[in-house]
Amino acid sequence: MSASEVIGSASTRLFGVLKLENRRAAKAHWIDGPHCGDERPALLFLCESAYDEVRRNFRGALMLEYDFENSIGYAICTTSHAMRRALQSKLSQVGMTLRQWEVLACLACEESFSQAEMADYLGIEPPTLAGVLRRMERDGWLERTACSDDRRRNRITPTPQAEAVWKRCTEMCHEIRQQATTGLSDAQIDAFKSTCQQIRLNLAAAGHSGVMAPCLDLPANRERPEFTADATEPEPALI
Repeated sequence: MSASEVIGSASTRLFGVLKLENRRAAKAHWIDGPHCGDERPALLFLCESAYDEVRRNFRGALMLEYDFENSIGYAICTTSHAMRRALQSKLSQVGMTLRQWEVLACLACEESFSQAEMADYLGIEPPTLAGVLRRMERDGWLERTACSDDRRRNRITPTPQAEAVWKRCTEMCHEIRQQATTGLSDAQIDAFKSTCQQIRLNLAAAGHSGVMAPCLDLPANRERPEFTADATEPEPALI
């Protein structure tokens, strides 16, 4: 058997279960590397007798490791994702998307949001937000007017129609909130809120921008807009 035949046979056995894009890297590591040298019998023995171990070691070398069990970010993000999905299933009943809810939540938290500021706060590109706002304006939920002090900036305000649908949405939020906090005491919920706020304060103190929650971290002497009269203290990712 020629060297090329040995390598071909070994490669077939070794890489049969690996993804195609990984084959070249695996071949360079296990066949062309120092593990078997030029000894063809050793190479064939490696592929036939230590196949499972080679596959396990190779996959382990490519595995991305992270201590998810110690990550507060992972815990917060997965919990937020679960609540967002639950809320989206409810919002669909009134023909509203989660993005549209987030826009109204921003206006409930801070009535002076400009379009650019809202895009930055929601973490989306301005053209993406512009499309959301156009649809909401078309459906009669928003009005956009140029700011008096800067005609290049749009001031976004909710309409009476938006206030009506907002009331239904906040009822849905209360339902999801009740489901999510079942079995938790008031003390546990207050401790959770305080912990989240301290995390935001820590990140702000470390120099990160845009980490504070306008609706939750307002100065004591500031009042919230009247639009939040029936609201749920919403922050775009929270209920």
